[in-house]
Amino acid sequence: MKFQYSDGGRSLYFSGIAGDCVTRAFSIGLNKSYLEMYELVNKKSQLELKNIKIKGIGKKEPDISSACGGVYPKTIKRIADHFGLRFKSKVGKINKLKGRNYLVVLQDHMTCIRNGILIDTHDCSDLEYLGYYEL
Repeated sequence: MKFQYSDGGRSLYFSGIAGDCVTRAFSIGLNKSYLEMYELVNKKSQLELKNIKIKGIGKKEPDISSACGGVYPKTIKRIADHFGLRFKSKVGKINKLKGRNYLVVLQDHMTCIRNGILIDTHDCSDLEYLGYYEL
């Protein structure tokens, strides 16, 4: 499988290192601007707050998803639903997904395959995926 480096457009708006694989994968896979996906991910992440109750005085704010700090599976599903994408739960090696376009979910990572090319900030083609969204 061929690999192509891309930060999804992040460097146009931000600098430094971020845990933004979900934002990046959706941006690349759906051909959306990074900033548009960044804002959507953060908007969908705020829905997590409605399901969290903070007990006690002096408790820190809850750990929720964010566009540059990691996204929980329920929020990934909300973003996918926004675009009418359906998750296919299937385990396999990334390098076996060829010829189509996918947003691929791994353990603690998400990446994009377009026209059989893995597009990400690093080559993870030898890793196992947990499922994918076919684009």
